[in-house]
Amino acid sequence: MCVLHAHLVHGDPHTSRYAIEPPQGGRFCDELVDGEIVIHPHSPNDVIAEFRSARMDWSGRFRRHAPAH
Repeated sequence: MCVLHAHLVHGDPHTSRYAIEPPQGGRFCDELVDGEIVIHPHSPNDVIAEFRSARMDWSGRFRRHAPAH
């Protein structure tokens, strides 16, 4: 299991940059030590998230889905 905690370093309407705090468990988290997360809003309902460190670059698109009623 991987848990990441990060704090905001810079934020504007186009990009938010977070510094990753020491991770807790999981190989994915271990690869992100001293890294950052960069969030690029794509629309009000989805963002591109880039996870960057000296050992790894990974990105993904995250979309908000309305709960089914």
